[in-house]
Amino acid sequence: MYIVKGAMLASICAVTLAGCTQQAGEAMPQPIEVSDATGAISLPEGFDRWPTLGAWATASAGPDTPVNELHTVYVSPGGIESYRKDGVFADGTVLVKAVSDVKAAPLTTGNAHWAAKDKVWFVMVKDSKNSHKDNPLWREGWGWALFDAGDPSKQVATSFEETCQTCHEPAKDSDWIYSAAYPVLHDGEPKKASWDPN
Repeated sequence: MYIVKGAMLASICAVTLAGCTQQAGEAMPQPIEVSDATGAISLPEGFDRWPTLGAWATASAGPDTPVNELHTVYVSPGGIESYRKDGVFADGTVLVKAVSDVKAAPLTTGNAHWAAKDKVWFVMVKDSKNSHKDNPLWREGWGWALFDAGDPSKQVATSFEETCQTCHEPAKDSDWIYSAAYPVLHDGEPKKASWDPN
């Protein structure tokens, strides 16, 4: 009788583990509370420990000038998996772009640049349901926010049109996100983006 019970227990464990494995493989975005009932967005705590979509090195004075900012883009847990499954970010997914100054030095690996002092953080919350239509920072399927490193508790963006639209306009056809620049979102090569001149 003990052997039969042991076999049954082993079978139950195997089924349970299989179920857990399947659920883990189908990760969905974990709910992150970053906005209140009016749509006011706050900077999420611990975002710098989230998965990273990718990073940008920018030279604001033109392509032949030195890099003067690094933009590191984080995504709430489960966001990458849901995008790879459906080709879009699921509602509730949060993106944070951390913009920092850079330090640079000629190292043995080449002329290196790395993140230094934080400057600002941009936050986007996916919302295809237009949950806060009276809030000027919830437009085009996203909630938008901007925080200055001088006071991370204060959201300083005024509206989507005034603060966010210009920079994201080239990526309008890909849900306002430069998704082709993030290999982690794609199996193989992403399709060529309209904003990419190469």
